[in-house]
Amino acid sequence: MKKGMNILNVEEMAQELGVGEPRVRELARSRHVGFKKGRDWLFTRSDIEKLRPGRVGRPPIYPRSPVIEHIVELERQGIIADVSECSVVVRPRGNHEVLRKVKSAEGRTLYIVRVKPHSKNERG
Repeated sequence: MKKGMNILNVEEMAQELGVGEPRVRELARSRHVGFKKGRDWLFTRSDIEKLRPGRVGRPPIYPRSPVIEHIVELERQGIIADVSECSVVVRPRGNHEVLRKVKSAEGRTLYIVRVKPHSKNERG
């Protein structure tokens, strides 16, 4: 497209966003932005912000749920070395060591547990 025009093609949009052309097409389809003319995607200048990719990775958990707060506290107290040592379950089983019984934000009773290691005398 010529400079100064308000319509951009996929190549120009990719340069504006700093991503590849396939990613521009993917974003256009998923966000319902731009328009197709034949096989080509075309965009207006106002579409740039609508297509701008967000931050990469998982979004932070805000506000923290009560369950997360309990897990962080267990880690702080040295009961667990890190979060990967525990699970949150609705009903503990025989191989679970219950670390803490908590209420979720919705009021459900949940259990923070650690799986007990199997002893050699137990059958698996």
